[in-house]
Amino acid sequence: MPLNLNFDGDIKRNKILVSQRIDFLPLRKEYRDSIDQRLIDWVSNLGAIAVPVPNSLVKSDSLSSWLNAISPDAVLLSGGNDIGEFNLRDDTERNLLQYCEHNALPILGICRGMQMLAKYSGAKLKKADCHVGIRHKLIKNSFGYGLPGKDVNSYHKMALAECPTGYIISAQSDDETIEAIVHSEKPWEGWMWHPERENEFMLSDLDRARSILVPQN
Repeated sequence: MPLNLNFDGDIKRNKILVSQRIDFLPLRKEYRDSIDQRLIDWVSNLGAIAVPVPNSLVKSDSLSSWLNAISPDAVLLSGGNDIGEFNLRDDTERNLLQYCEHNALPILGICRGMQMLAKYSGAKLKKADCHVGIRHKLIKNSFGYGLPGKDVNSYHKMALAECPTGYIISAQSDDETIEAIVHSEKPWEGWMWHPERENEFMLSDLDRARSILVPQN
């Protein structure tokens, strides 16, 4: 469900930074940043502008000045790559979390992104059984109001072993795997499903994300 936006500058659009996965191409000996085009479309459907974050900037200590120049309104930590697979991406996302903490910016973490939120707060991860390439229902509590009312997709090999300090579990799966968390004080939230991978973007995902990332709209 693409949304045609007017980017001619007449309307102020929130800038949402989107972290990128790293792919290594052995034949070319190249490390490449990449992002699913569907995720860019999903952010556009929020009424915002997606700004991909280069992972290489953290090597030269240029990320801070780049962030100040961009002056983002929010951050979306995307999925892909296990934590520890590429230290450069891990360092980039930790810097983004520190920047958001210092500047009181909202964050939405998707799949790996939710795991990064947890790790940043000192929580541990564990292997998840039967959570790759399936759909399952969410068991929500009162803090999960507005989350999908039907089943969600699942593509993660790792899961949260515990609720991170400062967060509340807002949804779980039938096997009690933590599927969504919300910070009790900061505008930070995490989902283990991929909203961009739905054939039709779910309105519940879009509405909830807008309330987190673009609350003034």
